[in-house]
Order: sequence, then C-alpha cells, then structure tokens
Amino acid sequence: MESNTAFRSHRADQTLRRVETIEGFLKDKNRLDLTKQPERLVKVLSFWFPDKKMISRRELSKGFLKSLVKRFGLSQLLKRSSSKISEKDMYKRISKSLTKQSHLKFEHIFAATTDSVTKRPVNIELGCGSGEWAAAQAIATTGRAYWVALELRHSRVYDVFARIVFENISNLCVVGGDAIELMSHHVAEETVSHFFVNHPEPPQQVANASFEDVARRSEGRHMLGSRCFRLMHAALESRGRVTIVTDNLWYGTTLLHVLEKAGTNLFESPNISGKDIELQARHGDHTLWVGSPGSRCGHRASDATSYFDRLWKKGLSQHASATERYFLYLKKR
Repeated sequence: MESNTAFRSHRADQTLRRVETIEGFLKDKNRLDLTKQPERLVKVLSFWFPDKKMISRRELSKGFLKSLVKRFGLSQLLKRSSSKISEKDMYKRISKSLTKQSHLKFEHIFAATTDSVTKRPVNIELGCGSGEWAAAQAIATTGRAYWVALELRHSRVYDVFARIVFENISNLCVVGGDAIELMSHHVAEETVSHFFVNHPEPPQQVANASFEDVARRSEGRHMLGSRCFRLMHAALESRGRVTIVTDNLWYGTTLLHVLEKAGTNLFESPNISGKDIELQARHGDHTLWVGSPGSRCGHRASDATSYFDRLWKKGLSQHASATERYFLYLKKR
C-alpha cells in the first residue's frame, strides 16, 4: 500500500514537471516555431511502418516520411508553415540522411536544418525513455557532439521529440525502433563514438541459477544480450566506448558474464578506480564498478536526471539498491 502511494506521488510529480516544461516554453519569446522550420522534423526517424524488411534507401525514406505524416502531423504543419517546403522536399532531406546501404548518415541528419555538414562525435543512448538524460548531455555538449536517442515505445519517442522542440536542442535527434534492428541494418561500422545505456530492463531472475546460466538462457529476452555487445563493438570507432548504468547488482554482475559470452577480445575495462568509484566485481577481463560515472565515462551533465533515476532515488525501482549504482565502462579493443 505504501509503495502504491509513493508511485502515485511519483506519477503526479511527473505530470507537474511536464506542465512546468510547457508553461516555460509558452513564456519563452525565443521559443522554437516549427511552422518556420518544419525541416526540424527530419531529426525524428521513426521505424513504425508496416514492412520492417524494407532496407532500400528509397523505401526507407518513404517510410520515414509516412511516419512523420501519420504520427507527427507533418502535413498539417506544412499547411501552416511560412516556408515553401513540401513533403517532396522533406523526402529529399530524409533521403540525404541515408547511404545507399540504408545506413544513417548522422552528420547529414543534423545538417538538415543548416545545410552545412559538420563531422562530430556521435553518441547513442539505447532505450532512452523520455529523453531527459540524453537532452541534458546534448545541451552540455552543444557544438561539440551529436546525440541520438533511441527508443522502442512510440509514446516515449514523441516525448523526446517534444523535448527537442521545447528546449530547442540542435544536436539531438530521436530514432524510434528496435536497438538490435537499428544496429544490424542501419548503423555503419566504426561510426559511433560512445554508446550509453541507463537503467536497462533486466531479464527475469531465476532462483538458484548461476550467472553463466542466466547469461545463456536470457539471450533474446533483454536488450543487452551478447549480440547487442557484438553489434555495438562493430559500430564503434577505434577506441570507442560503452557506459552502462544500473541500480541492480545482480543484473550488473550478469552482464559481466554476457560480455564473456559475446567474446573476450571485444572490449577492455580501463582502471578508473578513484575517490568516488570503487571496484564491485570482476569476471574475466571485465569490471563492474560502484559509484557515479562522471565526465571521464561520458556523463558530461553530471546532474542529469530521468524518470528511472527519480524512481531509484525514491526507492521505487524494482530490485534496486537503495543507495548504490553500478556501471560498466568499456573501451573497444
């Protein structure tokens, strides 16, 4: 009963935060006006179209455009727009953001509003939720890095889109779709600087099962299986990095065994122990740390928060430690 009351209070706080965000946007005299810059919608790439097997650039571009029309109101926006951009123009801009192999050209996605292609490090958060954490990181690295927020659930994709508009974030885009599908077919090798995962959903715990058994049995039942690690490794640039944060010690330890299953020659765990970071567990060549990852681990906005972060602080996150955070920090070999 107490936990239900606390959760309802948490939901009420979330609603209040949204209201305050909208009020702040409406009061801002310099707020972003999409009717003047409808091309901003090119930074919303949603894979919600019927045939998921479409992989040609032409078909993907048509699918992305259809998603913008059906789910994000592009047609109505263009009718109200003071610019002369048409749906055909939007199709061309989307098409320029894809290679002939249907890989995302990240620098062209962000050039859609400026027509000036600038190469910068690309950071991807897998399973970004409503995008609060990614937005904070993007704002902290404006002009220095690009951020891609990936989320499966459409309602959260729309939350990220709204956040980009409300906070006028120029170096953040949102991709709606499955992480494994995206990395398998639409992210070219050696194009990503850093992958981030914050509070991933763990697989179901099995009583008396060893970590090795869980790593083996849980393949395909949670995002961070061995295939995911292999795909991240392929997408990362030389010496690229991965940072994974969890409040679940059992899951953090399980991931060490998943890493071993993925391949011991993929990543190394640099020694980052210090004042605020301590070694929690080690398996093979990889380490689970306890503490707060800072800028060294890619967390530029150290005060960034999120829905799941606030759940953890209130002790409402399932299987969570009430006081500790655990994380993996990996570098590509």
